[in-house]
Amino acid sequence: MSVEHNSKLIGQYERSFKAVFKKDLHRYMHPLWGFDIVSFDADLEVPDGISTKDFIKSKYGLTAVHLIEDLLS
Repeated sequence: MSVEHNSKLIGQYERSFKAVFKKDLHRYMHPLWGFDIVSFDADLEVPDGISTKDFIKSKYGLTAVHLIEDLLS
């Protein structure tokens, strides 16, 4: 991933991320390293034994899962 790609993702998804998760995307998305799924998982307080994807799907819906998948691309 490039800085350009990650910066574009931030611009493209910052509003929808805030609308869905009530959190700022900049907290988890770094232009150089991309989306920090580990920090995001910890902040969501995903219970042990449940995948982050399954937790997001059950709490926020399938659209939220696709949002995170796009940020990880």
